[in-house]
Amino acid sequence: MSFSQSDKIGLLVHNMKILSRILKMASANTRMIVAAQYTAAGEAADETAFRDMDQRLKKGAGWFSILSRDIRFCLDAMLLIDKKQTSGSAELLFDRYRKLVKSGFLRQQQTYIAAAMLAGAEENGLDAIIAKANEMYKLLKKRHFVLTNGGDVSLIILLAQLDAEAPVLIEREEYYFEGLQKYGFRRNNDLQTLACVLAFLSDQPSRSLIEKCAAVKNSIAANRIRLHSNCYPIYGMIALLQDEDQAVQEIANFYQAMREEKMSLFIDKDFYFQTAAHLCIGSRLQAEGQERAADPGIVSMTDLLIRAQEAAQAAAMAASASAVIAANSSGAN
Repeated sequence: MSFSQSDKIGLLVHNMKILSRILKMASANTRMIVAAQYTAAGEAADETAFRDMDQRLKKGAGWFSILSRDIRFCLDAMLLIDKKQTSGSAELLFDRYRKLVKSGFLRQQQTYIAAAMLAGAEENGLDAIIAKANEMYKLLKKRHFVLTNGGDVSLIILLAQLDAEAPVLIEREEYYFEGLQKYGFRRNNDLQTLACVLAFLSDQPSRSLIEKCAAVKNSIAANRIRLHSNCYPIYGMIALLQDEDQAVQEIANFYQAMREEKMSLFIDKDFYFQTAAHLCIGSRLQAEGQERAADPGIVSMTDLLIRAQEAAQAAAMAASASAVIAANSSGAN
């Protein structure tokens, strides 16, 4: 299937209009993230189904839950778009969340995101995944004490679902974490996220994947697009493609076309780029067929992780904006 820029943008604009009507109080970044999830799946947002799912999550979380509105909206879309989920997916999410908290992970946003990623997991293998995730967390904490915290549970849950042993997976992550720094990637939490994504995508440490990530970084800079390090995880997905330079050019063109639509004055340019990349990558992977670098299940789960990371960023930005407004209001009084 060839990638149709106009069709994708048309569907994205349509979904933004629907979600702007439903999510009047959400940030523009959050609306873009949710709209992109539907657009990547080739679907128009269903207002009735979305409102129903949101009420179930809101009721299940309770009044004093750590689950923020922006994250909840993103989880609504994740659960609705996943065709493997059942009508009881909201209940499964809360069940998985309670299990993760009981095992020692923190009561926070990323734990809810990890729970959504586990909502479709088989019950008989769930305890083993969570136990392995705890082992991996401790190993990662030893490696990167400052960077690693309980909020990294979504990354760890992703890796814990692979067949390899926990120490092997952490060694693989460390290979990418150290190797990417030699190509100018900053040593921060975003780099750890990228390293975990690459560890998940490769059966063994791969120098070529590091070099392709570096090529992606350089190609983006050559297109005069300046991005923050929170875009690092998407570089790993672009590196999956057979011709990363051509892919970056296609994404850059799509990025500019999206910005010309002026869907909102308040969408951060990093989110425009991440959304353009997300939509282009999905179409390119389908077009490359059996020659792609990873099987459909791995690509799907990595795509979900990137959406989850963006959702957390959107919520943080919304919280920062609210804090600024509150401070200004207090100062005016």
